[in-house]
Amino acid sequence: NLISSSIRQALENPLNYARNYLGDILDPCVTRIIYLDSDLVLVDDVYKLWNTTLTGNRVIGAPEYCHANFSAYFKGGVRSGISSELSGVFSEQPRKPCYFNTGVMVMDLGKWRTQNYCKKKSKNGWKFRRKRGFMNWV
Repeated sequence: NLISSSIRQALENPLNYARNYLGDILDPCVTRIIYLDSDLVLVDDVYKLWNTTLTGNRVIGAPEYCHANFSAYFKGGVRSGISSELSGVFSEQPRKPCYFNTGVMVMDLGKWRTQNYCKKKSKNGWKFRRKRGFMNWV
């Protein structure tokens, strides 16, 4: 009840969670993508984002900073997909991000498909309604 009913209704739109299925939706020859939310304003060349190394990661996203402690809601290596190099870009004093924003992501769809993350999500009981939680779990 902390989220207004009008916002809650918008969050229930299935298109909000289509990003979770990109590995299944896109042709297998597509092995890497940049996902950007439609309300994003770009201020630099996306080529830099495309060239970001995904060593060991399936997906990386823009770090999200907050003062609330959300770590209790996640299990395991939630922060594993957050690049320490990218987390320091926005401040002189690198801060530790609490999760990454799913509106800006580089995804290795080859690893995504190989690891069957959508099937694992279902097996572990995650709900796609928690889009940031799921992506940060991956």
